[in-house]
Amino acid sequence: QRQDWQLWIVGDGSSLEDLRGQATTLGIADRTVFLGFRPDARKVIQVFDIQLFPSRMEGTPNTLYEALAAGNAIAASTADGQGEILTDGTTALMFPPGDIPRMGEQLTRLLDDAALRDRLRAQAAQRAKDFDGRRTIERLQSLYERIMAVNLRAPFFLIQDAARVMIRERAEGRIVNIGSMSALVGQPFLAP
Repeated sequence: QRQDWQLWIVGDGSSLEDLRGQATTLGIADRTVFLGFRPDARKVIQVFDIQLFPSRMEGTPNTLYEALAAGNAIAASTADGQGEILTDGTTALMFPPGDIPRMGEQLTRLLDDAALRDRLRAQAAQRAKDFDGRRTIERLQSLYERIMAVNLRAPFFLIQDAARVMIRERAEGRIVNIGSMSALVGQPFLAP
């Protein structure tokens, strides 16, 4: 329906030819640019107006952290880690995995509403600060120190105590996704 957009697909892989075929079948090949592998992908995404994460199954993609750091307006499925990192209406517009009509609605909302895009961009950039490598290291160190302080005399119960502390920390919003945060340690692309 709309003609005021262009789709950039960054990356390559086994689905590339299928995606080219789908673009032709859908009649959008003239508005779809296949950029292939880009060593400068982090720079490329900085020019996006909207970044789409339509995954049906996904851990937590590094490109999601990069989109947050770039301050992009994001539309994303709630698949796995994406649903843990993003908040619908605050840091992104979300949709259930595989719900193509809802994905289209969310993209249309972003295309139609510049103020919404701007608000999501600002919130995304703010959210990215939660995943800064240095802050992550400091938070994990603090968490480990609190875990060790719980009960140093009874190592048998340390795992239970650690789990309780981690659950409380997550509930209070001080940690988000331990696996994702641990994976980000040393990732310089989110450093200020």
